[in-house]
Amino acid sequence: MTLQWTAVAFFLYVELVVSLILCIPFISANRWHSVFHWRIWSWLSPYWNKFFFAMILVLVVLFIEF
Repeated sequence: MTLQWTAVAFFLYVELVVSLILCIPFISANRWHSVFHWRIWSWLSPYWNKFFFAMILVLVVLFIEF
């Protein structure tokens, strides 16, 4: 597998793991509430949109390249 497809697979695997972690039923709502109110999220919030569009751009470029 080439480096570009390894990067795409890594991104998709990370996305799958994060989605599965968010779906774990035995973690209480209070615990999730406390996790999502950590200060680091407010520090990173101005960059989320830029990061998202950058990752979409990278994936589009990797899929377009022959």
